[in-house]
Amino acid sequence: MREGRRTSTLRALAVTTVLAAPFVVGAASADEPPEGEAAFRVSDHRIVESSGLAWADVDDDRWMVTVNDSGDAGQVFVLDPGSGDTVGVTTFAPTPSDVEAVAPAGDDHVWVADIGDNLRRRDSITLTRVPVGPGDRVADAPETRTLRYPDRPRDAETLLAHPGTGQLYVITKGALEGRVMEVPAADAADPTTLRDLGQVPAIITDGAFLPSGDHVMLRDYSRAYLLTYPGWEVVAEFELPRQPQGEGLTVLPEGEVLISTEGRDRDVLRVDPPGDVAKAFDPLRGWWQGVWSRWAAALTG
Repeated sequence: MREGRRTSTLRALAVTTVLAAPFVVGAASADEPPEGEAAFRVSDHRIVESSGLAWADVDDDRWMVTVNDSGDAGQVFVLDPGSGDTVGVTTFAPTPSDVEAVAPAGDDHVWVADIGDNLRRRDSITLTRVPVGPGDRVADAPETRTLRYPDRPRDAETLLAHPGTGQLYVITKGALEGRVMEVPAADAADPTTLRDLGQVPAIITDGAFLPSGDHVMLRDYSRAYLLTYPGWEVVAEFELPRQPQGEGLTVLPEGEVLISTEGRDRDVLRVDPPGDVAKAFDPLRGWWQGVWSRWAAALTG
């Protein structure tokens, strides 16, 4: 190999190695939580216990979606991300047990997760695929998944949907730890037993995949955690802006992070992750990893 070509190859190897390598960031240290920028304000007084936040693209328009948690009727609120106004409501169930989360479901739909169980006594939990968009509507006979845990009832407030495959995960909310529960593919079994994939941080209230699909961001009431996928290893954490009861987090396809809270007339905040965490949002990251994998395979093949 010529010296010039060898030098270029080594430089390319160094770049791809840095981009493909995992990164670790310690906890952010600050006397005061960071300030968040208001993206929009939720002014609909029907939305008093917003639990969960997701986005949905409908006819080339971007809308935000949220739900009230326990005690509310089965309604999904569709919000204008510019004004915060409610532009549509979908009714999907008369009396859900404890709705806690929403996640993108593609094709003008979201998954609504009836997974809350503070007393840990439910025999099963349900996921419902609900149409959303401007205007009020009733979801007639929506697709519903009935699920049960492999060991015992658990409380949960987080549903994740992989942006590439659509694979669903329920993240349980425990005082000492959370668990990642994989939702098996739909089959004749009803209810379907979830698969326990391992441990994540405690008191998780919401989360979302990053657009690349190779990382997950989870939140509790004061911090956010970045985890690898599919390894579910925490590689970074940072403090979130202070909120009364933060139970919503979504990551838009462009990489923007939004967080929400319970309460009336509350702002949905835009969050800028620390620099090292922001590297995971690089849209070229997954592409470079693919290039590196193919290049390494060619060398060893």
